[in-house]
Amino acid sequence: MSEKNTPTSAEQHDDGLGIRRYRQIKNKDLVKKRRAQILEAARKLFTKKGFPVTTIQDICEESGVNPGSLYDYVQNKDDILRQLFKEMMGESSEVRAAFVPSEEINDLDALRRYMRTAIGHSWTFSPEIISLAYQETRFLDQTTKQEIMSADRELIERWMVWIKQALGREVDQERLVVIASLLVFIFAFLPLKGWTTRGLDQDKVLNATVEFFIKGLGSL
Repeated sequence: MSEKNTPTSAEQHDDGLGIRRYRQIKNKDLVKKRRAQILEAARKLFTKKGFPVTTIQDICEESGVNPGSLYDYVQNKDDILRQLFKEMMGESSEVRAAFVPSEEINDLDALRRYMRTAIGHSWTFSPEIISLAYQETRFLDQTTKQEIMSADRELIERWMVWIKQALGREVDQERLVVIASLLVFIFAFLPLKGWTTRGLDQDKVLNATVEFFIKGLGSL
């Protein structure tokens, strides 16, 4: 099947699939497959070469997607970086599933179990994307930066709620913001500072990190 189709006046672009040309691609599975190829290739190149010097041609060669059809799946290089960040922030179903507690967070033991799951997932799911988020955010347009910041704030607010539920009492709001913000930042600890724990048992690193926070919360 051809990846391109002749557009008609009735065609609409599909923002959910990242298609920016006003054309209809009937095979949506093909679109998702090509888009995944592009994002994976871009992730590797942005990590290796950096966002500014990576070209669309580089991404086409790495992904195997024809330059003539790449813009059927993404808008431009900025859009590719934006989609990678959205994946990191939990836009994909796999990431969302990892950030939904499997049980009610009503005590510190439940918080400990969920914290271990969430942090462990962040450290292993796609550490390169987390590194990119801290290195390349400055290249995003202002609107996209605001989207990323808003998603980050929402995650912090969710942890504030879970911390209060686990403690079973109110906590000073300003202190709670700081604690939740530090916890969310820990999601990037291993991707950004993994060289400091190279050679160590990663389960022990995760356990030590979680226990540090749980004991701190217990002393509030």
